[in-house]
Amino acid sequence: MRLLANSRTQWHALIGLTLNLRSANPDVVTPADNGGFPPSVQPGIPTLPPTPAGWRRIQLRDHLREVRRPVALEGDTTYRLVTVKRSRGGVELREVLRGAEVKTPSQFYVRADDFLISKRQIVHGACGIVPRELDGAVVSNEYAVLNSDGQIDLRFLRYLSESRYFQQTCFHSSIGVHVEKMIFNTERWLTWPFNIPPLSVQRKIVEVLDAARREVALFEAQIDKLTQEKAALMAQLLTGKRRVQTTEAETAP
Repeated sequence: MRLLANSRTQWHALIGLTLNLRSANPDVVTPADNGGFPPSVQPGIPTLPPTPAGWRRIQLRDHLREVRRPVALEGDTTYRLVTVKRSRGGVELREVLRGAEVKTPSQFYVRADDFLISKRQIVHGACGIVPRELDGAVVSNEYAVLNSDGQIDLRFLRYLSESRYFQQTCFHSSIGVHVEKMIFNTERWLTWPFNIPPLSVQRKIVEVLDAARREVALFEAQIDKLTQEKAALMAQLLTGKRRVQTTEAETAP
């Protein structure tokens, strides 16, 4: 557990060093007073630090665009519907339905490597890259699908979403009277300034953070396996399927 905690701490420190922005992860850098919002929400005023040497300060709309690929739903055709998990948990399959079963008629195709934002959940960090196995899946118009002109690596944008500044810009680009009913305005968000390094530096940062994320994932998998093994062992002991072996010295009065 200590190794996992240390690796997570190092991960968030690495986010700060490579992106020149503080991490948004709530279990490490949540402010003492989060304004009454859930830990996944970063409501503070976005303040972009000075632009590092060799980087450019741009508006994301200079290189990102929202794409729409309308789906003509057919009643007997099956469609894969995807969703985005909070706190940058990734894009995953939600359900598979026939066209006649899809409740929202306005659906759009997503392609592998698209950057996907949930307009209702981005205040909680719900964004990510569409994995190759979900190429051709569909989403409703409550999602923003973004592509790049090639000057911003969308994998770098995915890591940029790990920063508090990114999360704050998403919060301040959303409108609503309650955090669970806020709707993201893509056009507003694309006007926020960001410090972006050259493409070659973006790709190097992606390599470094990919490696660090794999290490954290390895520790998480090991902890999960040990937890499952412990639960199975306790179940066997409680049901009598396995008994604790004791020595005569231990059982003697």
